[in-house]
Amino acid sequence: MNRVWLIGLLALSGALWAADKHMGVATCASSVCHGSSSERSEANILHSEYVIWGQRDPHAGAYKTLLNEQSQRIAKNLGVGPAHEAKACLVCHSDYVPQAERGPRFQLSDGVGCESCHGGSERWLSSHTERGVTHEDNLQRGLTLLQDADVRAELCASCHVGDSERMADHDIMGAGHPRLQFELATYSRLWPSHYRDDEAYKERKHSPESLELWTAGQLRSARNLLQGLGSKRFMATPMWPELAFFDCHSCHAPMDSEKWQPRAAGKLPPGAVRLNDSSLLMVGWLLDASDPAAARQWRQGIASLHDASQQGSAAVKKASGKLLVQLDDFSSRLTEQPQLRPQPTVLFKRISEDALRATFNDYMTAEQVLMVLALLAEKQEADPAMLDGLYKSMADQHHFRSAEFLRALRQYQNNVAE
Repeated sequence: MNRVWLIGLLALSGALWAADKHMGVATCASSVCHGSSSERSEANILHSEYVIWGQRDPHAGAYKTLLNEQSQRIAKNLGVGPAHEAKACLVCHSDYVPQAERGPRFQLSDGVGCESCHGGSERWLSSHTERGVTHEDNLQRGLTLLQDADVRAELCASCHVGDSERMADHDIMGAGHPRLQFELATYSRLWPSHYRDDEAYKERKHSPESLELWTAGQLRSARNLLQGLGSKRFMATPMWPELAFFDCHSCHAPMDSEKWQPRAAGKLPPGAVRLNDSSLLMVGWLLDASDPAAARQWRQGIASLHDASQQGSAAVKKASGKLLVQLDDFSSRLTEQPQLRPQPTVLFKRISEDALRATFNDYMTAEQVLMVLALLAEKQEADPAMLDGLYKSMADQHHFRSAEFLRALRQYQNNVAE
């Protein structure tokens, strides 16, 4: 089935139904369903998915995190009441759906559970175990198309990056919440898999590989950033913009840090607070691999966005809107022409060249560079130990030195070339 056609069909079918109820994690936990204590080799699913989630997946403990001392302190600082009752916390730390969409066995204390990702199961809970019912049948009944990299990226980024409904804004981080960091492919590898990614699975469903996930994640992260910059959220108060859109380390850096250096992307003066453009730079490398002319236009757009950040919210909205139009065009072409996706060797060469030319004096971009290099190392069958120098240079975000990162990058590039 054509992927674009299927996504459109699912969107249409979803619009014809009221929101499906979330029936609760308990409905999946039976030992004959997904709660077996061990895998069953004769089945095409593990049957132990609930156990893997409950014992090894951090999402299962997301709600419990709201009960700890740090979360209580953050909520107290914000004045929102108990963290485990505050909507600002629950929207990402639980399967927070309206009361009318909660089934009889649903409970917020389950954290980020099955239906947080797979969608409300009211219409497919029974059918997805019936003989003769296909995966496409269940998708039309509301099951989320998670094997589609773009769908997965949108879902994950809604909390791990932020969207129009959820955001770890500067108030929340100022109250004590950790800085958000995310890259879809890396995080997908870190969490335990609760399905067999074998040939039988790939025959039933598409299984996106790491670079496909990286691409989708970067495009979605860039989109959420640009949409946020063009929204009312950008001006948090009449005087101050929403500082969560900016590079945290532009301000939160030791006073004895290395002196200011110009960056390749945008010509901001010393003392300027810089927008967090890390996902935008990653998209630039994606464009390099398929359309160098569009890549040049994109980088000009990033520079214009940084210039606009020194002029006011109207200028930022205009500059981010132009980039969003270009992003839409590239995303559409990528969907229709999968051959435009970057090849590992081309991407590694382009990133390495640009990284060594540019001045990476910001931690958040270096962080994204390291995560994609780790993915590419697997593709190139490089020794993971060769990345140790890069990891060491990134060990402390508060005392990051770009010179150390660049030295480690040069050494890694030389090792790969040998």
